[in-house]
Amino acid sequence: GLVAEVEIDVTSKEPAPKNSFNSVCRNASVSDIKVLESTAKGFSFKYAPKALPFPVTPDYKTVETLHPITEKLNREIIRVKGLPQGSYVLKADGAEIAVATAEELAKGVNIAILATPSQKKAQEATESVLGADVAVQPAAEASAEDEDKPAEEKTQSKSSDDDFDF
Repeated sequence: GLVAEVEIDVTSKEPAPKNSFNSVCRNASVSDIKVLESTAKGFSFKYAPKALPFPVTPDYKTVETLHPITEKLNREIIRVKGLPQGSYVLKADGAEIAVATAEELAKGVNIAILATPSQKKAQEATESVLGADVAVQPAAEASAEDEDKPAEEKTQSKSSDDDFDF
């Protein structure tokens, strides 16, 4: 179950040389960690997970009531140590995704099921796969059908991302 895990230590008052706090990443990368100008307590960073979380669909929610799949298979943890006490708003691409206390952030917040850009991409990928037309037929029939198509359709069919031919 780990999608990605990031730990950032903001214990020091100022970023380390080259405007960077200490960070540890698993299956993700962070860059450009910096203190926000508007508040000495806040900071921002670029986050790039190497995998997508499971998409939170109605089926996912149903399964979650029967088995803890989020805890076992869908963990995308953001952990921030060294924050002063208080509540913090987590934003992704400018949109609020959660509010967490300094204590919760120190333990780690699972963002896999929140409305993050990664979750949106996972849902779009699921929709595109579920919306694809898939055909399974005997090879001889498929070859015969392909021979009957005009040359431009053959080329178009082979370059399409949505159509699968077996």
